[in-house]
Amino acid sequence: MKGMVDLSKTPTITHGVQAGATPPHRHPDRMTPQERAIYEANARKGIGVPQAKATAQRPGSTRNASFVGGNTLPLVTKNVDGMNSTLFLDFVAPPDQALATDLGYVMEGVNNAVAIYRASTGALAYGPYYTSDFFAPVRQGNDTFSDPQMNYDVMRDRWIVSWLEITPANLTYLDIAVSASNSPTQPTPGGQYREYQIPTTVMGPNTWCDYDTLGIEYYSLTITCAMFNTSRAFLGNAVFVFNKASMLSGATVNYWWWTNYVTTDINSCGGYCAAYRLSPAIEEGVPDAEFIVATDAGYGGTRSNLTVCALTNLSNVSTTQPTLTCAFNNIGVAYADPIGAAQPGGSGANDPGIGTKQVYFKAGRLYVAFTSVFAGPGDGIVWAEIQPQLQARSAHNPQWVGAALVTQSSTWYYNAGTYAYMPTLMGSDEDDMTLVFNFSTGVDFFPSIFYTGRKVTDPLGTMGQGATSIIVGGTHDNTSGRWGDYSACAVPLNSVTRGTIWCAGEYTGSNLWNTRLYALRVE
Repeated sequence: MKGMVDLSKTPTITHGVQAGATPPHRHPDRMTPQERAIYEANARKGIGVPQAKATAQRPGSTRNASFVGGNTLPLVTKNVDGMNSTLFLDFVAPPDQALATDLGYVMEGVNNAVAIYRASTGALAYGPYYTSDFFAPVRQGNDTFSDPQMNYDVMRDRWIVSWLEITPANLTYLDIAVSASNSPTQPTPGGQYREYQIPTTVMGPNTWCDYDTLGIEYYSLTITCAMFNTSRAFLGNAVFVFNKASMLSGATVNYWWWTNYVTTDINSCGGYCAAYRLSPAIEEGVPDAEFIVATDAGYGGTRSNLTVCALTNLSNVSTTQPTLTCAFNNIGVAYADPIGAAQPGGSGANDPGIGTKQVYFKAGRLYVAFTSVFAGPGDGIVWAEIQPQLQARSAHNPQWVGAALVTQSSTWYYNAGTYAYMPTLMGSDEDDMTLVFNFSTGVDFFPSIFYTGRKVTDPLGTMGQGATSIIVGGTHDNTSGRWGDYSACAVPLNSVTRGTIWCAGEYTGSNLWNTRLYALRVE
């Protein structure tokens, strides 16, 4: 199914609830504690949650080259509130935040809305629009929406947006929108966005996609899913690859898919176990592959594996199935599934999610970060810079992935009883890095947004020169028990804003959930 939407004719949200709207049913991801326990047991296939243990130490305080203006850390240049739950009377959590930016605009997505801000000021420029209106040309019946993903495709100068559309029977579609021009709002004949709807029942008629994650390279779009049945039993994963050229022109789209091809290195499922969470990379230029990464998260125990996969032979994706190969890699840092992140308000711990989230590939390097339990107990961050390696396979399938070169890997965490979680790691072409994440404690810190960074000249494996700083401090506890599911960063590709990174994250303000948009200068 396909169609076009014109935002100039789409109503904006002016009140807390859409007139005449049907109250949304509960997405399977929005569960009671009892349902969540069943869900986690299925996801882990009965393997117990690991015991907290120390696997690394906090980075040291060695100081080397500085960021802009001699700063130890990147410089915060914009810091504004994004959308929040009260705006929509949307009392399900978390917001599942997404972000995209070009030189002029910043686009933010939450589960049931999208808004566009001016990059120069951070002020709201267009919207917010309900997701149900944004995808009205392809939406079916009273379906609801969740898990947005978006990016500004710098190779083709187009805005790319995807959402999960969820039926009352808990089945799903992938709804994908591609702008018809380089503007997020400028009308063209028929509208601003060409839209497509793809069924996700590739593992049977009663299956659904969750935790969808978007990857972009020159020729294709890749979306990965964790797959469940309608009884919430974990079935494995799916990888969808779409021909981007068809979407850019509004033609019928061709796509390919694989199920349970991306695995952990745990050989206890009648073979290697399917990865629970996997992430395709957002890329620039014309690399030789679209890379996908996955950890062993969800199966308990202490691990050090990172599965790296490569989709190659993508230039003819409209007619030829790409080649998908994977390899296991020891990243040199032990990790385990995180525990709930404590907060001081007495509403219980926040589930920070497990596994990788957003992954970037820039200048030949993959930037990966995810949450792990550490000593105390407490949660912290494992981060790694990896150079994936491709090698010849045969004349007809010329490249496949081999063992990656782990350039550096380390951890970022604080003292016992502190929680750093929901990270995004962004690298520059020069190999400077920014690490953004949430932070809370059970005593004196509500869920907040922190950041740190490293220069390419810093010693390998060090982050932040021992320093960290705060974007926004939380003021309340989170009563939902759920947190984030996604955080996001994006780079506007323009020489005027060289070194600027826009990021988005969740924090606890006066609403069930609040979001913050902020820009960092890292040069």
